[in-house]
Formats: sequence, C-alpha cells, structure tokens
Amino acid sequence: MKINVNRITLNHEIIGHGKPLILLHGNQENYHIFDMIKDELSKKYEVHLIDSRNHGDSEKTEDFTFKTMTEDIASYIEKLNLGSVYFYGYSDGGIIGFMLSYMYPQMVKKLMVSGVNVHPSGLKKNLMKEIIETYEKNKSPYLKMMMDQPNIQDKDLNKIQIPVLLTLGEYDLITRSHTKSIISNLKYGALKIYPGLDHGSHLNNHRTFINDLLNFFD
Repeated sequence: MKINVNRITLNHEIIGHGKPLILLHGNQENYHIFDMIKDELSKKYEVHLIDSRNHGDSEKTEDFTFKTMTEDIASYIEKLNLGSVYFYGYSDGGIIGFMLSYMYPQMVKKLMVSGVNVHPSGLKKNLMKEIIETYEKNKSPYLKMMMDQPNIQDKDLNKIQIPVLLTLGEYDLITRSHTKSIISNLKYGALKIYPGLDHGSHLNNHRTFINDLLNFFD
C-alpha cells in the first residue's frame, strides 16, 4: 500500500490486530526482511511494516538524512492516528527509533533495537574501511550515510524516558564498547547479546529473539 506523508509517498503494509507495532528495516533493505517473523507478531499486534524513503518501493529523493527519515515516520504515526506505538528497529531502523524517541517522545511507548550505532565510529574498523573503499568507487549515497551519520549525542539519548531493549549479535558489525556506551546513557536501557549470531541472523525466525520481542512489548 502507499501513503502520502511528509510530502513523499511511502510503501507500507499493515497486518494483524492489537496495539500498533512498527517494524523498520536497515540500510539498502525493505520491510520484507521481516517476512519470517511478521505473521507471528501479527497474532498479537497491529504490525506496521514500512519501507523508508529511498528504500524498497517508497519514493526516491535526494534527502538521505536520518532526521528527515525520522520525520517521515512521525508523519506516518500522525496520519494514521496511531497514538503511542511500540517500535522495533533493525540497524538503521533502530537509529530512526532512537531519534523518534527523543524528537517525538509522546509517539513511542517502548523501543527495541538491534545492531545500532549512534555515530559512525561505532562500526568496526574493518567494516568502515571497506565502506570507504567501496564508496570511492561507486559514490553510493547509502554508503555515504554510513560514513557520515548518525551523530546522536549522549544528551539526546539522555532524553529518552521509555524502556529500551538493545540487542547485539556476538559477531555484530557494531563494537561492544560502543553498544555499552549507548546503554549507559539510557535511563531505562537494557542490553542482550545473542551468542553465535551476527548483525542480522536473529531475523531468520530466531526463537529467542522473537520471544524477547514478544515479552518486551507485552
């Protein structure tokens, strides 16, 4: 389905009934990364799956800033009159979840994120080196995002006054020290590390992850 928000058109899908739960994907992805878990979640929640701008079947623009992408989601919540939502963000989707939570604090009831950095320095050095080398060849705006954004400050994280569950794979692309720094700046933050998993393998119908999500938003 298509919806006009914040002067652009976003592609989205709504399934299930219950309290609204937004699922948001990462860089160069679309909402189909949640195909293996969405049906189970829809038994308990009204699940909103959204393609961020410049991703999937949503409108393509010249604006690749997280601030604007966050404003898109805020406009989506307002247009559908969702009130205060549950929000799960994977990777870049989690960055937007953080920003939504301090820019529009009334819109998010609980936030769960996975594999999230709040500054480019949070990415492992070998990954950043690869990103820079590839960008020099193709000038991809998606890679430029990862090189320059986000720039969330400690004072921004301090503003988040809701429960936050941050998960990380043992072999994630985000450094452990960066993740622990994020948690230390969240008033109601908790961290869970999944042994043996990488940046995104928990989305492949991983039972522990799904149980954690269901229990957290219960």
